[in-house]
Amino acid sequence: MPDPLFFAVAATSSSSLGSHSPVTSLALLPGSPGWQSAKGCAYPQELVLMLEHPAEIHEVEVCVKGDFAPRAIDVHLSIESSCADGAFHYGGTLHFAAQSSGRAMARRSELKLLAMCSGCVKLVV
Repeated sequence: MPDPLFFAVAATSSSSLGSHSPVTSLALLPGSPGWQSAKGCAYPQELVLMLEHPAEIHEVEVCVKGDFAPRAIDVHLSIESSCADGAFHYGGTLHFAAQSSGRAMARRSELKLLAMCSGCVKLVV
């Protein structure tokens, strides 16, 4: 199994955290609060993650929770040396099962792929 890649949040199109940094809320730790778009925001929403270094990506896994969790998230991988250049390649779509009535449960989705990434992963909700 490949090692997990560590990342920092480079940009978000909105955040429910207001002025608080999304970097501290989106952690690879159980129980982290995660990221949530701001109330009444425009869609699509984007979350850009900056990797420590360019990497070969084998899998992207996302966990969603809550009543307003997305049904799908598009994954894009940077192909230029700088994420600011805005050149991303579509990697695939994560699909999440419909929420059954009752308690909101966390749902995971994995996207298997084999692609080179120059350093940023963009998630589009």
